[in-house]
Amino acid sequence: VQEVLHACQSVREAVRRIDQECIGNRSRGRYSFGSVVGPGQCFHFEAFAKHLVNNATVLDVLDAIYAEGDRRRADHAGVDEGENAVTKELDGPQPSPYFIVGAGGDYCEGWVREFQQLHSDYGRARPFSGPPWGMEGEPPVHDKGYPPQISVNFAVQGLHRWNGATRIIPWPEMESFVKEHGEAVAYRSGHSTMKGDIEVPPSLSDEFALKRHWLASRVFPLEPGDAVLRDVRVWHGGCPNLSCEPRYLPSIEVASMELVA
Repeated sequence: VQEVLHACQSVREAVRRIDQECIGNRSRGRYSFGSVVGPGQCFHFEAFAKHLVNNATVLDVLDAIYAEGDRRRADHAGVDEGENAVTKELDGPQPSPYFIVGAGGDYCEGWVREFQQLHSDYGRARPFSGPPWGMEGEPPVHDKGYPPQISVNFAVQGLHRWNGATRIIPWPEMESFVKEHGEAVAYRSGHSTMKGDIEVPPSLSDEFALKRHWLASRVFPLEPGDAVLRDVRVWHGGCPNLSCEPRYLPSIEVASMELVA
């Protein structure tokens, strides 16, 4: 954990020499690692490759997630589980259902007072009803039961209520909000693309007015070495960091085989 933390701190120190006013690249005081390192990814940091990418425990969990997704699809298609297993065995070694496609994450300064607007990391996905613009030519990102991408955030320091833990909105609450308020607030969110496109997160002002408790839907406490796995389509956002210390959340991103094919 300390090696990854030191790598994150070295990036921040380099950025501070250039961005002395902490303008940030996500909002004031907030930074995406991928946007401040030359390659656009952090694979070149030995600590990221050693401890985040080559993390056996996380890879085992990812294997289980995609295996469950395959099982659900087989059930939906009416394929017997035993028959499916025999078919795979006869077909020989199976390709991985996912690939690690990114290494990055974010950090924020210790004086950031603002909430970040809720957002999806795959803004085109419409997992409840599908896109209103039609499915032709669409990437495979609308199946709620099969994540096209997963972000794995790693805690490299203790995360608590004061130092910028991420707030995450569960699927059922997202769907309920869309049904109840989508038509009324989508156009104010900045994420809606056309009339009828209502599967989008609310603006901060609408979140405060309609779902104020979401502002407290934060993932903490986390200890150094903990990891949070998140379907990138789930609405999430940064919270204030009032700890007077930078908060780091390095991550890796994986994509399903069908998305990258």
